[in-house]
Amino acid sequence: MHDLRVLAHSFSRSTGLELTTIGYRAADNWQLFTRLDSGYGCSAKAAERVTRWFLTHWPGDLAWPQGVPDLRWHIEASDAA
Repeated sequence: MHDLRVLAHSFSRSTGLELTTIGYRAADNWQLFTRLDSGYGCSAKAAERVTRWFLTHWPGDLAWPQGVPDLRWHIEASDAA
């Protein structure tokens, strides 16, 4: 869950979107990142959905956060196949 929080906060700082907006867009759950920041978890399904959303919506001019596995290559490989 730590990686999701890092991605959300980086995305928020870069785009100016509130965490509630990102949670709603990524997982149809505006409380998601508030809950993660409070120490709660989420389902594996929600984590996968949010991860996929970040992979496909990550700003091209924003560096991927250090320490978070960068799976964007997987999306690019899928598109090429």
